[in-house]
Amino acid sequence: MWDVATGKLRFTSQDQSGSVYDISFSPDGKLFANTSFDGSVKLWDVDSGRLRMTLKGHKGYVTSAKFSPDGRKLASSGSDGAIKIWDVSSGKVQETIMLWPDSSNYVCFSDDGDTLFVANGGTLALDLRTGKKKFELKTPGYWTEFQDYSAKTSTLVTSAWKLGTEEIIVSLWDSHTGALKRTLDGIVGVACAHFSPDGSLLMICSVKESFLASDGNWGSTIRLWDVAEGKMVASKEFPKFDLKGAVFTPDSSTIIYDEDGLKKWRIR
Repeated sequence: MWDVATGKLRFTSQDQSGSVYDISFSPDGKLFANTSFDGSVKLWDVDSGRLRMTLKGHKGYVTSAKFSPDGRKLASSGSDGAIKIWDVSSGKVQETIMLWPDSSNYVCFSDDGDTLFVANGGTLALDLRTGKKKFELKTPGYWTEFQDYSAKTSTLVTSAWKLGTEEIIVSLWDSHTGALKRTLDGIVGVACAHFSPDGSLLMICSVKESFLASDGNWGSTIRLWDVAEGKMVASKEFPKFDLKGAVFTPDSSTIIYDEDGLKKWRIR
């Protein structure tokens, strides 16, 4: 755990179960959860770095875990296809949802906590009050991946890859209705996409087209898009393919990225 203001290491929490697939913070910032290869979700105390509890129940590795807006529940998705809703205080499973037999790749709550967004080659919105599907987002003929959700603007972002080509479509959708808001053009090799906390910007991390063409000229790029206008407003190039990840700071002013070590890019 790092202090963003000072860049100093606060503590290290060791997970002995192998690969960590996802990390998320509770809304009050007091807990964080990590998903593991051994089929568990671990809850840690942010201040002390101590393990609070281990949630076990998935029959495969856990791909994603996200807290509900009130922090009382945690949703997890796994390679066993199961979606589990956990009570954070007790660590008990409240509900197990089976939507398909193969892996569920991503899960998150809507801002009111009544809808669950689940990804598996498409994005499904599930009404937790009724258990019924509200809508499903797919781009016909493409493998569609869920990327992020902004509660501030009620927007979902997906990237869709046409198999056997370099063609990628990044789409913004209304999270209440599933209606398409806009598509972003000229993007190749999407590795990840994240909204800024204030919802005004979309950060897209991608590999260069030349990397996909396998000519040995690797590289990666961070592009910033204005969500309202659908226009690119800034970009940062990396001459070597060594960009491993990037996130916004809580005030949306800075991007923290991993290029052989954590670095800052001030955007405002």
